[in-house]
Amino acid sequence: MTSVFYFVTLVLILIYCLLAGGSASVVRAGLMAGLGFLGLAFGREAKGGWLLLLAAAMMLLWEPMVLFDTGFQLSFCAIAGMIWLRPLLSGSCHAFSPKNGIPASWRVLAFLGVPPKRATRSKNNKGSQILNFSAKGGPASGWQLSTFNSILDTLSAQIATFPILYFTFGQLQPWSFLP
Repeated sequence: MTSVFYFVTLVLILIYCLLAGGSASVVRAGLMAGLGFLGLAFGREAKGGWLLLLAAAMMLLWEPMVLFDTGFQLSFCAIAGMIWLRPLLSGSCHAFSPKNGIPASWRVLAFLGVPPKRATRSKNNKGSQILNFSAKGGPASGWQLSTFNSILDTLSAQIATFPILYFTFGQLQPWSFLP
């Protein structure tokens, strides 16, 4: 039964890519999704970084000139930023501000209604430190953490695509980094 699910999903991804026009960003997303589902079908864990690199390699082997396509570059860099840069940005929660010793990211959460004094550190199953945020003794509400995660995702994609945007279009909009 599950193999039918994976096959139908792969066919739907292919149909979507064809209907969406097959631009470089759509093909990259379709390849990543398809490779991820293939990995799950064979019982393998899907790692975003490897999927991105494999999808890019497949696209470059098929059509090497796609490397000069701005859409491919922006799509690749935006996803790469969300995969590899976002953990660094969320890790900045541990970088204390010299002014008052409160991590800068906690101030963002305090603005969203999560008091900084309610953030605790723990370790995930891989041994990395993570922060657990709570408001008024309970878990932070879904919209607060969702907003914070969206800000980090947006900022990481914008930072990663900034050089391409600047060199391709030759201008910088300072407010573009505002989430």
